[in-house]
Amino acid sequence: MEKEIKFSFLKLFNSIKGVHKPEQDYDQNYLASRADSQTKLKFQKFFKWCKDNGITHPKVKYPVLFGKGKNQYMGMMATEDIGANETMIKVPAKMVISTQVCVNSEIKNIFYENPDIFGRNSNDGEDNVLIAFLLYELGKGEKSFWKPMFDVWPKPGDTDLLMNWSDEDLEWLQDPTLSHDGQRQYDEFLQSWNDLYQCLTRYPKQFCESAIELYKYKWVYMLTTNRCFGSSWPGVSCMIPYAEFINHENVNIQYDYLDQKGNSIQCDEDKKKLKREERILAMLKRKLFLEDLKQDLEKLEAETRARLSGEEVKVPTDEERQQLINERKLKRQTMEFEIKAQLAESYKSANSSDSDEEKQKNQDDDCEKKDQDEWDYSSGVESDNDVDLLVEQEVLHAFKLNKQQLYHEQSLKSDEEKLSQLAEENMKENEKVENNEVTDQESQTKEKAYKTWQLVASQVPDDYDFIIRTYSEGFPKGSQVFLCYGRMSNREMLKRYGFCLQWNKYNYAYIKLRLDSQDPEFAYRKFIIRKFFSVDPSKESFDISSRHFKIYFQKLNTKVLKFIKILNFNVQSDDISCIVESRSLSLEYISFQKLKQVYEQFLNSFSTSYREDNHAIKHDREKLTHRQYFATIYRSELKKILINQIRLVEVVLQILERIMKGMTFDFAVTRVFELETKKEFVVNRIMIDSYLTSLKNGLEKNKLEYINQTSQDFEKLLESQRQLRVDLPKNIYRQFEIKGYDKMLERMIEQPIKMSQLNEDEEAERSLLLIKDHIQFQVEQNDIILRGDDYEPADQQVETLAQSNETKQQEIGKSPKKEDGNSEYGSEYDSEAEEVSEDENQSKILDKGEDDPILKQAVDQNNCNFKQLIEDVTNLE
Repeated sequence: MEKEIKFSFLKLFNSIKGVHKPEQDYDQNYLASRADSQTKLKFQKFFKWCKDNGITHPKVKYPVLFGKGKNQYMGMMATEDIGANETMIKVPAKMVISTQVCVNSEIKNIFYENPDIFGRNSNDGEDNVLIAFLLYELGKGEKSFWKPMFDVWPKPGDTDLLMNWSDEDLEWLQDPTLSHDGQRQYDEFLQSWNDLYQCLTRYPKQFCESAIELYKYKWVYMLTTNRCFGSSWPGVSCMIPYAEFINHENVNIQYDYLDQKGNSIQCDEDKKKLKREERILAMLKRKLFLEDLKQDLEKLEAETRARLSGEEVKVPTDEERQQLINERKLKRQTMEFEIKAQLAESYKSANSSDSDEEKQKNQDDDCEKKDQDEWDYSSGVESDNDVDLLVEQEVLHAFKLNKQQLYHEQSLKSDEEKLSQLAEENMKENEKVENNEVTDQESQTKEKAYKTWQLVASQVPDDYDFIIRTYSEGFPKGSQVFLCYGRMSNREMLKRYGFCLQWNKYNYAYIKLRLDSQDPEFAYRKFIIRKFFSVDPSKESFDISSRHFKIYFQKLNTKVLKFIKILNFNVQSDDISCIVESRSLSLEYISFQKLKQVYEQFLNSFSTSYREDNHAIKHDREKLTHRQYFATIYRSELKKILINQIRLVEVVLQILERIMKGMTFDFAVTRVFELETKKEFVVNRIMIDSYLTSLKNGLEKNKLEYINQTSQDFEKLLESQRQLRVDLPKNIYRQFEIKGYDKMLERMIEQPIKMSQLNEDEEAERSLLLIKDHIQFQVEQNDIILRGDDYEPADQQVETLAQSNETKQQEIGKSPKKEDGNSEYGSEYDSEAEEVSEDENQSKILDKGEDDPILKQAVDQNNCNFKQLIEDVTNLE
């Protein structure tokens, strides 16, 4: 937790899949032995075309068939060992179909004349430019320079996107939201084709009817979607022959654009400077945000407590809010400017000593040290997830909500004003059509589109090389060669490429949680969430009581934990800081219990189990279609994430129980033998490391706060506690150990008590209050022990407890009665409470808790085992 752990889940997952290892099942003689004569001829022409125009790939071969039976697929194989930092494929600039080539082509006027379709800032403008150029070149047939490349492109049926899947295929995903995304993707595709078709039909000399019909557009659309490369220049995308054949995997293999000296177009030094500046500014932003948040939360807590007590709270005016926002913005901008100036000065001094390699190294070390010292804008919250909840979701959701808020305010305009504005716009449009005039604005738009594309094209040099190379790890002979298309989830891969991966580090499960509107403290919890996500608490127009969360395999997700804490923290007694920091063990324990239930509920919502899916992937693959196979992988990977998160939550619950039973933190985080093997223990601690760090820091803050309040020396406190443990009788020592456990039990029955009160179930409430009274007595005795005061003997404790319970029963027995002398819901519990002893009464409660449906329902709503709860409380003695 304190010590940095260097571990790569990417390498672990790739090792499981056998990436960077020689393949067992492949056919590298596919073209010579199995391909038809037409396919052989096309590839021969393509390879000759590549070689004649400078494309090199000395140690890789394509096509090679990998896999067995009907599940074989084409890929690229290493014919020799490929080492680290070695170029695998090299393509000169003249062989790249880039956006620069398109906007300088024979049809460039079409792009400039239709900025609404091809504009740099229009929706899909960059994609439409590339697609229109490819359709034009395809229409030229043999006259096109790119004909050899087009001939070896996969046929329309050999490439896939999620939008092509039938309803039956989509059902295999067991994910209604993704199925909806696939259907929506197809609707957007049809709209894009319709817009482009309506435009290009106005240019029959360049585009005949057959060149832009739907089936051909769809083919090109799919190829540009899953084979297009990005670039070092904004607005420029590329189709690159031969390089486009390489398959995707999460590997540390990247592509780049080099000048004729072999340097990156955007050199590594510039990248380092940019990343360094971004990192420092991000740290600053995070620090300032948390400082502001702390102030806001403190003010929020004071205001809310005042509201709960009936006091009047002054609501700041819009001018005061805006003034505060401006002050914070000015502070951030000032600090950013100062940092950039200091960085620029450090780079300038570094450049002046470039001739001396040792000085340069020292300069880099000094800069790195300055990052850690002078520019240390770390948040102070050691768990990144704590910050993620506040920063990431604040950024993602606040913009959306503020946009909705603005739209809502605009929609409040009177209908008369809207109709008047619309009539005026229509009148101007009609006048323009009647006079056959082109407005200055349209002319300016076309001129702007022309200048924008010329600016984009001017960024791209005339001479460069596109390369794909290894970095820290190469490929042995006989292994499949991969390229990382990007850090994508399986959901994104299915939409863009029609396939997905097992053991995908970047995959996640998507779950949604919401506040319970029936919660008595619903308004307060909603108020807190509004503050967390920068929404004006005074406006009730929008529902922000629900949130979506991405759950990854390799890390315990504490973002969703924070939301559950908001749902479960005690408004009256818990400090609001416990939501961000792990300081309340009972709140942590209950929240993790709820989190486990959320994951289990989500896991049980699938129609097949993980075991069934895994069996189908391993043993029934040849019975599945291509789409069914990847759909099964998709849903099985979601279940794998949930199962692992449940396991991690169970481990954390065990750790929390150990701490609450008096064990030290260092001992509590040791291996949980019931749940972990030796290997799993190491990996699990890495997965929950950020939470354990937060927990340890929270406990440390609790300790320091206690020491400050009691004004005790820490060493003396430890010695007194040690001596106390030695001197205490066994039964009192037991109570000392389970102090935290008592508090946890007390919290567990809070919700059933609330429900019995809401249901006006006096009998259930009475029974639960007896249990709570017992627990509170134990807590009080433990507090006496911790303070070092005199404690009661064991027999005196029992007598005191009996007197306390008797008093409690008498108070409850004074509740209002009906005219016949019975309470509103009958007097069975009242009469028996007066006649039985305490032991008999405990037995009575236990029996009633199992038989009484109303009481059982109240307890079940908190997912609590009533019988076990009674037994746990009884065992405290």
